[in-house]
Amino acid sequence: MSTGLEIRGGAGPFEAAAVAAVVQHVLETERALRQRPPAGSNTPPAWVRAALPRNPEDPIEWVFPDHRGDPL
Repeated sequence: MSTGLEIRGGAGPFEAAAVAAVVQHVLETERALRQRPPAGSNTPPAWVRAALPRNPEDPIEWVFPDHRGDPL
């Protein structure tokens, strides 16, 4: 594994392998979390909900903008 990771300070090969395994696990976990949609996203975004037809007898439901999809 040659990712440019340098471990200094007296770490032997076993300690270096353990550190590299932890770093690899953290990177894979973060990558998997970025690819998964956020929890609780069963409702469509606000711009879709605003255009959906509604029953005239239902009370008006305010559709507040959300920021899903923004690169924040």
